[in-house]
Amino acid sequence: AVGEKTDISITLKAPTANGAYQGAWRLSDDKGAAFGPRGWGGEGVRRLSAAMTEMQVELLHPGLASQFRPGGDVLSSCRALGVETAGRLRREVG
Repeated sequence: AVGEKTDISITLKAPTANGAYQGAWRLSDDKGAAFGPRGWGGEGVRRLSAAMTEMQVELLHPGLASQFRPGGDVLSSCRALGVETAGRLRREVG
């Protein structure tokens, strides 16, 4: 409910490749989509999508995964997913 407080926990795993990483989180809706690298086991995005479904988050996309750093078609798909998601949320907010 609006104004209600609760504790949440999110399990994160460190990247397997060297580099600088940064994340920003803002929970504001019960809609979303999982995206990111497959990781060594190839299950990261699928597991996140399953966890979101379990939390009753409406998935706006079945999940978008890439191997290592996205480029080319995968990066274009990530951008398109962001645009599509933002458009859907804007239409719902009106």
